[in-house]
Amino acid sequence: MPLSRIANYNVLEGPLLGGFGEVYKVYDTEWGDEFALKTVPGPLLSTSPKLDWFRHEIALWIALPTHGNVVRAIKAFEFEGRPYVLMEWVGGGDLRSRIRSLDAVKALAVLRGVASGMMHI
Repeated sequence: MPLSRIANYNVLEGPLLGGFGEVYKVYDTEWGDEFALKTVPGPLLSTSPKLDWFRHEIALWIALPTHGNVVRAIKAFEFEGRPYVLMEWVGGGDLRSRIRSLDAVKALAVLRGVASGMMHI
């Protein structure tokens, strides 16, 4: 059964599967805005070193100064034994699909933006 709520957030979409996590598009009724919630997949919940890495990654991410090419992490919390990070929602699909849909000049501009964000990190 799909989730309809995670903590104080109404689930709009998800889970969307990424390289190392599950992401939910959520709506925060208090803030009146859409966000993303990232968590680890169920099988990793029993793997302590990977959970520790996830928590460490989130702590570093939240501490980063903002940058136009880095998704902003807002806060971390645990809900029903699972760690989550609340972050800004960036629509538009995944990077691979986006790059493939562009001509070479526009794709290069997007990749420069990615490189700029990686340098910031």
